[in-house]
Amino acid sequence: MNSIRVIERQHEIDMIEGEAKHKAELERIKSESQYNTSELKEKLERLDIIVKNQEARNNELLEERKKLDDDL
Repeated sequence: MNSIRVIERQHEIDMIEGEAKHKAELERIKSESQYNTSELKEKLERLDIIVKNQEARNNELLEERKKLDDDL
């Protein structure tokens, strides 16, 4: 009878340890995901700035071209 209780108790301990490992893994994944999301947001912001700068430069070049065309 005692051996059954020991086995049941060991099973409970194993289940608790397994749950703790799963929770820790989920927290690690969540943390990693948040970091990756933050990093991607920063990259997206930098790309947005690059695109805006390029659009401004394109507009400047179009204005210069119009002036040159008008001069001809």
